[in-house]
Amino acid sequence: EGHEQYMQHDAHELNRILIDRLFEELKKSPALEREGKTLLRGGMEAFIRCLDVDFSSCRHESFFDLSFPVPMRGSTDVESALKEYTKEE
Repeated sequence: EGHEQYMQHDAHELNRILIDRLFEELKKSPALEREGKTLLRGGMEAFIRCLDVDFSSCRHESFFDLSFPVPMRGSTDVESALKEYTKEE
């Protein structure tokens, strides 16, 4: 564990390390652990509808972090990138 503090991490890896350590501390109190997960967990719904046959599927997923591309050109703010990520295909 001592050498880990000198390893290079990207922002996503750092976020996961911080969240994991936070949950380790919250485990000391079950009530705080539940609240922490409620505050930090997001939800996503994936819905697929087939246009050629009568079939649809809906899947709910929980997440603690969400990765989506932020373009290098044009609008580069997070809100625009999230709208692009969640638009209908």
